[in-house]
Amino acid sequence: MTARPITRIAIAGGGVAAWAAALAFARRLPGTQVTVVPTDDAPCGMADRFGTMQVSARDFHLRAGIDERKLLATCGGAFRLGTRFDGWMRMGGHFVRPIGGHGRSVSGVPFHQAWIAAAHRGAAPAFDRFSPAAALISAGRFRPPAVDARSPFWGFDVAIAVDPAAYREVLRQAALAANVATASRLCGVSATGERVTGLHGVDGETIDADLYVDASGSAAALLSSLEGGDARRDWSHWLPNDRVQVTRERSGPELIPADIVMAERVGWRLTSDLPAGRTIARVYSSRRLKDETVARALGDAAERLEIRPGRRAAAWIGNCVAIGDAAVECEPLEAPHCHLIHAAIDRILNLLPDTEFAPLELARYNREWGEEADRLRDFLILHHAVSGRNDPCWKRLRDVELPDELNYALALFRERGRLPLRNFGSFGPEAWYAVLLGASVLPRHADALADNLTAQQFASFADTFLGAMATELNAAPRHDTVLARLRSARAA
Repeated sequence: MTARPITRIAIAGGGVAAWAAALAFARRLPGTQVTVVPTDDAPCGMADRFGTMQVSARDFHLRAGIDERKLLATCGGAFRLGTRFDGWMRMGGHFVRPIGGHGRSVSGVPFHQAWIAAAHRGAAPAFDRFSPAAALISAGRFRPPAVDARSPFWGFDVAIAVDPAAYREVLRQAALAANVATASRLCGVSATGERVTGLHGVDGETIDADLYVDASGSAAALLSSLEGGDARRDWSHWLPNDRVQVTRERSGPELIPADIVMAERVGWRLTSDLPAGRTIARVYSSRRLKDETVARALGDAAERLEIRPGRRAAAWIGNCVAIGDAAVECEPLEAPHCHLIHAAIDRILNLLPDTEFAPLELARYNREWGEEADRLRDFLILHHAVSGRNDPCWKRLRDVELPDELNYALALFRERGRLPLRNFGSFGPEAWYAVLLGASVLPRHADALADNLTAQQFASFADTFLGAMATELNAAPRHDTVLARLRSARAA
């Protein structure tokens, strides 16, 4: 076969993953014929139920020609500054994993190390009190990051959350406007070895393409038809929650700019408020809790989803690449699903081969994608591994043997508050510090750099920083007020 550029792309699916891919390919690969082939159960992905995104979505939307401010107003969205964890350590306790960092260096010492030294002296306010994003979350207020680096509100970042169905429709309309075609519903896949040779629609048509994108959800209808496509890396040993039940209700009058995850005896509960409504989800292990019990608690309207925690051994085989739940399945802790979709699409575009699909190029994609998925896995496990709860299922997760890299990172941090040099992927060191110190994992020693810091130096910094933050916080408007202004501006 003579190699040539990819000019025809067929995407199986009909949810957020499929339409996000269709729009991105149509916009960034001009002249390429892009066709969406709906599947029976579309929209079927976790991103079609949970609309909270990571900061990385901003660049994806920018490249796809979507204005996030307009997206917020159109999709009944809200800002997100982090996640609040209730009851993960002890009943009634909570901490915030904010977007962005905490405090400032104190006399040249990184803030988290200065804080650890102060905590050893018993003189440190809660770690998340030094986060501007966490302060806004606690107060139910919102403001953008300060431009002036002297402000305590400088240095954090902002993500968004949207109604998933409305977001999917925005992507679909934008993709159709960019000349993306649609076919009839998928009823069959032809494949030979490591190549998909055609998709068959219920109307009798066959869709031939150079590249096939499997966005069909956890079934992975395309990838599973190829040799090796069913091979998976199972994460259930560390992440045993295999059920999600989700329902919607009206939001309350006050909206905080964060998702709330509350630990329960078995699993955890998500509350995500948007002007368009409140999403409530129970995430649990079916070995520990009956589906019927959760359904009775959430009501008849609750939708039940099953998860097989893990990832495909290879997301790209031959001329077929899987994205979304077809590639990675995990619980919705820390809102990873939209991020994984956006990151996969960007990586496909950045590493796009030609129709030869050289094994070396596919191996690079699979290595980078697999490493990112495994780093996300480790970050999710971390939340469970450092929990202080004593319920049997939580104790098991705390005592289980961890993946080697996570075990090493945790041991290193517990010694002196350091993390290994590595690419942390979706969640950087600041996110790890927030979870570890928020969950009261106090290292045995502070870094040697902090030895010369006196208690008075830290106390002086804390008084000045927290005082300035309180002053500026009082001037910030409430989150729901900011959102109402955005909607009014959109309607005008």
